[in-house]
Amino acid sequence: MNRDYRKIYKYCMTSQETNAIKLVNQIMSMKYIPIHGPIHHFIVPAVLLTCYTNTLGKDKEYLKASLKDVAKRARIVPGGNCASCGACGAALGVGQFASVITENNPLSEESWNKVMDITSKCSLEIAKHGGPRCCKRDVYLSILTGAERIKETLGVDIKTHTPVCGYFKRNEQCRKELCLFYPKKKVLPKNKHQLKNV
Repeated sequence: MNRDYRKIYKYCMTSQETNAIKLVNQIMSMKYIPIHGPIHHFIVPAVLLTCYTNTLGKDKEYLKASLKDVAKRARIVPGGNCASCGACGAALGVGQFASVITENNPLSEESWNKVMDITSKCSLEIAKHGGPRCCKRDVYLSILTGAERIKETLGVDIKTHTPVCGYFKRNEQCRKELCLFYPKKKVLPKNKHQLKNV
């Protein structure tokens, strides 16, 4: 596990957070986390696993093993995968999380279908919001959509709320009012994520 992954791993291991948006903001606000980049491919499954473990009261040994597992999976998703392969690493991170908690493998039947469905819904939601890429926006969209589908498909309720972006000033390609999470937006579009705002 590389140094930056290890910092996230250690933070997650000590966290008691059950709200995935709160936890992802805590991690993305760390000084060493860049505005964009493949580290987000690990952040998403790490956050979801931590909130899942804390929500269900699972043993921290489960979290420890699971975080190490997704670290290996996330490492093979390269930066720019969204453009080079047509699949955002944040959406794939939700798939990694779903695969781990269902113990999915290539020969699975029911879980194979469910994991593919969850991941594809995250990718579709990201695609709806257009380019250029924004790792913060795509992390938010993946977590919100993933949590919704995980509840519907797997019956696990991971808390979220609609975030307000605090990173836009660092993003030269920010779409500003065109982004759902832009803080200076006068009217947010009516959508399923807004209904979950707390």
